Amino acid sequence: YTGTNGAWTITATGTNDTYYNPWFVSATAAGTTVNNCADNCLFSSTTNQSLHIGNPSFTAFSTYVGADTGSTYLTGVFCGIGICSQTNNRAESPTINCTNRAGITVTFLYYENGENTNDDATFWYYNGSTWAQIHAIAKTTTTCPVPSGTWTQLTVNLPSSANNNPNVKIGFNWTNNGSGGADPSFAVDDITLNSTATYVPPVQPYSTDIQVYAAGHNIIVDSRDAYKVLAVIDILGRSVPFTLSGNTINMKENKEGVYFVQVEVKGIKLTRKVLIH
Repeated sequence: YTGTNGAWTITATGTNDTYYNPWFVSATAAGTTVNNCADNCLFSSTTNQSLHIGNPSFTAFSTYVGADTGSTYLTGVFCGIGICSQTNNRAESPTINCTNRAGITVTFLYYENGENTNDDATFWYYNGSTWAQIHAIAKTTTTCPVPSGTWTQLTVNLPSSANNNPNVKIGFNWTNNGSGGADPSFAVDDITLNSTATYVPPVQPYSTDIQVYAAGHNIIVDSRDAYKVLAVIDILGRSVPFTLSGNTINMKENKEGVYFVQVEVKGIKLTRKVLIH
């Protein structure tokens, strides 16, 4: 499926039998609104499409069943006649650019049944290098006719590694072990990402590698980074005239005492105390 934000992809996350249950984007499990039943629009391919697990096409006992008849899945009931359906696949979003965003959440509508964790949907997150499951999506209750379900809203917080990250993806994994289960499978719709704040880079504390110390009646500044000497202040708070030669501060009055040297490194202003004696 390719939407306005790019193409979704499918990745195998385990064993998939010949008749595994695929991901579909269609209106056979049509989106409605929260707390309402999904519509089973078998004859409309463009109305309120959702992402869902559906059945593959198969023939059992001389009866042909077409693919994607709704959010229904092969539970393994036909495995005895060679129609085995173990499934492990993740539907993955296009890359999501979260640059300058922080406190990111994902909100979506979904419904899910299955068989405990044997037939189950989970929510996954990609940080630009690795995928990780970050939410075990709960089963939903419904009074809707099978294979429909009640659309339920869920919000998931993305990890802090999503902040200011241009390479985020989200995914939904479906697994079923092919040894029984119950419809509906899993369907998801109206996926949105929101951020609560603009990303502000953390202030990096400046390293103590900068050293300011006395050498005779002069002051030495030792720093691996470029710096600027702003002022030399005596113990009474008076500015002391000085010249800078290389990394040596030459004070016009070389009197003994305590001095405070103000320097700026990488935009950070620091004050160092020096004793000349």
